[in-house]
Amino acid sequence: MKIILCEAPRKIALRQTEIPRVNDHEVLVKIEYCGICSYDLKRFLGLKKISYPVVLGHEPAGEVVKIGAKVRGLKKRDRVAVDVKERCGECPSCLRGMESRCEQAQASGGFSRYMLVPVQNVVKVSPDIDLKAVTLTEPLACIFHGYGKMKWRGIRDLLIVGDGIMGILAGFAGKMHRNKNVTLLGHHRKRLETVRSFGVAGVLSGKNPIPLSDLFDAVVLTVKEEKILADLKRFLHPGGTVLLIGEMKNGSFPFDLNMIYSNEFILIGSNGYTPEDFRDALALIEKYDPLLKSFISKVYRMEELETAFRDLQNKKILKGILRLHS
Repeated sequence: MKIILCEAPRKIALRQTEIPRVNDHEVLVKIEYCGICSYDLKRFLGLKKISYPVVLGHEPAGEVVKIGAKVRGLKKRDRVAVDVKERCGECPSCLRGMESRCEQAQASGGFSRYMLVPVQNVVKVSPDIDLKAVTLTEPLACIFHGYGKMKWRGIRDLLIVGDGIMGILAGFAGKMHRNKNVTLLGHHRKRLETVRSFGVAGVLSGKNPIPLSDLFDAVVLTVKEEKILADLKRFLHPGGTVLLIGEMKNGSFPFDLNMIYSNEFILIGSNGYTPEDFRDALALIEKYDPLLKSFISKVYRMEELETAFRDLQNKKILKGILRLHS
């Protein structure tokens, strides 16, 4: 089978390898599409401490082609979302109920024509759902995980900061799943038009003071916005929540701790997702498949991965995915 191997930073190659043998509790999935994430880009660029060579990609979707002898509830040709994170259940994080921070789970393997997956890591999808939209399950699960950490009592008005795919998905989930009043702050007019199409107020941010006058119950940061962090009380009601989803470029910031203390602001960090988040995200995708598919800017061939990385780095696309089979 064909894989895309990241052999070293900035060095990828198409390679052939054997299709893996299926054990009793495993499923062999033919990967049709896999999302291309900024985390993949950072590992390709050598910005993460990882071991090479590695098969990147952690947002795959495909079709079951073989099942293990003891697998129940799945059959050949079932279409599935693949959760690439194989949690150990034994590390300190797992034992504390923090499956999202499992020390053994790896976010990799999706840029491959076939994947061997434990049966508990595949979730069946309806036959009429477009697998392109299913590739958004993993990033949407990360949003669900963050929202699951918030105490929603009294929260009606959300401010989402950032119009990358995580910001767009946070706005989508806040509006369509949580039924909240959502405002999204971004820099790209076309992307703001996208969020307005599903009832989110899109506000263009520039170098001038941010054009917002109302206070919000929660601010969701998918990117670092210093003008908001420096003066939270201008944007948040007392007791409001700040949710950090996504790694910030240059994440250091000199917080005014007394401002947080005196206004009783709540700071929450969220990284990763649980199997429950993954299933909940997929259920929402099944409900809004056509809308979510519209978030995907371009489908690339396996040979075009480096082009896709350049497009992502240069902000030419909102979301790109790989087609693993012709």
